[in-house]
Amino acid sequence: MDNHSIYPSLLTLFKRKHIAKRPDWAGLTAIIQSSTAMTGIAMGFLTAGILDLESGIAIMLGANIGTCITALVASIGSGEEAKLAAYAHIWLNVFGVLAFIPLIRPLAELAPDLAVSKDVQLAHISVIFNVAVSLVMLPFANRFGHFILKVHKK
Repeated sequence: MDNHSIYPSLLTLFKRKHIAKRPDWAGLTAIIQSSTAMTGIAMGFLTAGILDLESGIAIMLGANIGTCITALVASIGSGEEAKLAAYAHIWLNVFGVLAFIPLIRPLAELAPDLAVSKDVQLAHISVIFNVAVSLVMLPFANRFGHFILKVHKK
């Protein structure tokens, strides 16, 4: 990369902690349509020392919302059930992310007990997020279904 390249400027921008905690990451994930790919990118940034773990967790959480756009786009032209499933996917991830935002710092502090390298720590935290949100919502599945119908049924 030469001095006239945009990449050094982007790397400097990524080094600022506040940039990683913005909702833009959900939008970027919506564009690439994969929370796994976005989390992988964050893992690469962690390995390169461009991000701290708290920022990586914030990116992973945003990516879990951004990936829901794929389900919403796939439901276009489909039946009512497909649209309701897409809305349920969105709401499940929004509720999960809202619940996990206050846990970013505690998870980052727990992470060294999970793995040595920061990229693997983020992978473990991603699994914790997805499993925990699913398990917590499971007892409320009927209520959650009624909520989706009430908000999105025409």
